Order: sequence, then C-alpha cells, then structure tokens
Amino acid sequence: MYHYLLLKFEPGFFSDEIFSLAVDTFAEIKSALPGVKDVQVYRNCSNCSSNADLLIRMELAKQEDLELYLEHPLHRSFVEQVNPHVMQKTTFDMAQMINSVNQ
Repeated sequence: MYHYLLLKFEPGFFSDEIFSLAVDTFAEIKSALPGVKDVQVYRNCSNCSSNADLLIRMELAKQEDLELYLEHPLHRSFVEQVNPHVMQKTTFDMAQMINSVNQ
C-alpha cells in the first residue's frame, strides 16, 4: 500500500532545517518499522502559492502497517513539531497501483 502526505506550511516556516527534520525523521521511521518498505521525502520546486511545500511518499507492506506508523513515537514527535505551522494537510492512501495511463 502507498501513503501520501502533502503539507502546506504557514509563510516563513518551511526551511532547509524543517526539510532535514522530515528526511531524518522518516529515515528513522523506515529503520524502526519493518512494514515500511520505502520512504521518499520531496520539497516543492516552484513558488506557486497553491502548492504544498512538502510531500512524503511511503510504501507499506500491508494496511495494518499504516496504523503502526501513525501511532509510532517518531511520527507523533514530528507531528507535534510541525502541526502548529501547517496551513493545509492532505493525505491519500492507496491499496495498490491498478492502472497507469498509456498514451
């Protein structure tokens, strides 16, 4: 399964330090939880005001691993640090990739 998280922060909050915090935290989560198969952390490369600042893409072995991740102390600590500065949060969970668009 795949879990996507997009975060839009209040102006002036997102920085290299916050990006590094996300990269380090999610690397630790991947090491701590065997059900986390892959984690990718991206920062947005354009300054469009409607875009999210941060994208986290996780591949999980099974749906139950999502709950383990959400309750893990590393995740909870990250949430406590950044949530006061989040203007918009979007999550998307997908059981598996069904189709891709062919042209």
